[in-house]
Amino acid sequence: MRILSRIPTAASATLVLAAALNAPKDDPYYAYAAALSINDLAPVWTEAIASGAWTPDSPEKEKQLAWGLAAIRPDLATATVAKLVAANKVPLDGSGPWIELLGQAGGPAELDRLWARVQEKKIETINTPRLLGVLSDAAKVRGVRPTQPADALANYLSAGHAETERAAARLAGAWKFAPAVPRLLALTGGKDDATRNFAFDALREIGDEPARIGLRQLAAAPNPPPLRGQAAIALAALDLPAALPLTFDALAAQPSEDAALNVWRGLLSTKGNADGLAGAIPKELPKPVIAAGLRAARESGKAGEKLLAALTPLAGAPAAPVMQDFSKLAEVVKRDGDPARGEEIYRRAALACVTCHAIGGAGGHVGPELTSMGASAPLDYIIESVLVPAAKVKEGFNAVALTLKDGTVVAGIQSRETAQEWFVRDVTGAEKSVPKANVKGRENIGSLMPAALTDQLQDRERIDLYAFLAQLGKPGVYDASKAAVARVWWLFPASVLASAVTPGAGAPAAFTNVDGRLTRERLAEALQLVPNAGDGPKAATKFQLAAAGKVKLNLTGVREAWLDGQGLAVASEPSPTVELAAGVHTFAVRLDPKALPEVLRIESAEVRFLTE
Repeated sequence: MRILSRIPTAASATLVLAAALNAPKDDPYYAYAAALSINDLAPVWTEAIASGAWTPDSPEKEKQLAWGLAAIRPDLATATVAKLVAANKVPLDGSGPWIELLGQAGGPAELDRLWARVQEKKIETINTPRLLGVLSDAAKVRGVRPTQPADALANYLSAGHAETERAAARLAGAWKFAPAVPRLLALTGGKDDATRNFAFDALREIGDEPARIGLRQLAAAPNPPPLRGQAAIALAALDLPAALPLTFDALAAQPSEDAALNVWRGLLSTKGNADGLAGAIPKELPKPVIAAGLRAARESGKAGEKLLAALTPLAGAPAAPVMQDFSKLAEVVKRDGDPARGEEIYRRAALACVTCHAIGGAGGHVGPELTSMGASAPLDYIIESVLVPAAKVKEGFNAVALTLKDGTVVAGIQSRETAQEWFVRDVTGAEKSVPKANVKGRENIGSLMPAALTDQLQDRERIDLYAFLAQLGKPGVYDASKAAVARVWWLFPASVLASAVTPGAGAPAAFTNVDGRLTRERLAEALQLVPNAGDGPKAATKFQLAAAGKVKLNLTGVREAWLDGQGLAVASEPSPTVELAAGVHTFAVRLDPKALPEVLRIESAEVRFLTE
């Protein structure tokens, strides 16, 4: 592709675009090379489009056009789309990628055509939510909107069709369409979670006085706790000092620690809120709310340190002294540390280590992989990395904080970027797209890991945690380099058929110990995240077999199982041998919530268990 970029012809561009659409998923440089190359060829390619020498006359060429216009300079893409529109070469009947192309590269005049299309009387002949979504993206990603009045948008907020109302709410926020406020407030009371979320986002983005009055009413009792929490998040983003009493009341009303955690996370997504909340924490907050706040503050990294310090005494945990003589503490760890107890501490949900770090590929990927930490780093270095994470940030894990124009902050590790967007992986592992046009400030913040992470632990617990980390990668039970044991199980409700379980796919995950044991306590904790778990939820893992042949499965804690959706006899044979084809296979088990196994485990020397 780089050689083709030195041959300035439309044929070169076609070859590069064809290659780009077939990029191997495991090669991070391939798409980058394609983007560089099509940018080098952009002048000759766009000239060929304008002259008609290069035409998107097939579905494949349409895909090439869409990919190429997204990759080249925005001004050049916009000019190219304008020429296509002027030449009447852009159909708006919903076929092909043309609607999206106008959204991603069209100027105000081209967006006028989309907005007019939305308002046509024969609206049932086109995909209205699709058009509204494209207009939202144009406003959010590029800051471009039609020149025509937005009055008709109010009609779609009362369409009686959930998908259309969601798209209209999102567009109302992107356009800051103030007349939409009464209808948006009404949409927050619906049963559809997605519509309610979009309505709250739009109210925050509009942010005028009628929106604030409505949010204050929603954040107060006797409204349901989830509604109060969402309203408090939006209100705190607009005016935290005025929102503080309602915010803490809404937090205290949450029915569980998980519900409170969601509210805390939403509150901390706005820049400065963590410090503002830290200075006003009431002492009478319920313990589950405090525990959730501690977790959210840790997830916020450096930005959450003041909040972490304010909440820690309320949780009843003494602050940990930061010892600068790490070598002396290392001697204590070598003498007294218990790595087995340390692993249980590491895997506590409240500590959130697994959220950011992976061992043997299982876990988060926001922080460095820990598989070989103990074998590759001195103990005093490991201790310092935990206590003072900003002191030595591993290359590739320097975090950024992007402050958006609406005051919200997206913090994480930058994973990739395009001409119009940055992509950031946050502490939960989710990748978020951030339109460059919406970014007001960018700050390098070093490590996402907060310095006060272990303040909640007793001295004995800290010593055991360091002992566990020091053993990782060394021969024995803490060697996670081999993939012969399942390290993650995905959980599903009882209603999901064994033949339909898909490990991964957004299902809640339960991570095993390094030796592959998933304990009863951790399994029970993970099952709480499964909606409608019912009687007989399922756990599934997956493995890959390089070549067809016999596979022996060594099972612990399994009473009923399926392999690739087919029942597997395990009652009489705890280590069945099966004949399998090469490729990826799914192993699922049924669980009894009232009698969970002491340990759930599967091991096989012939396969490689997968963690993604």
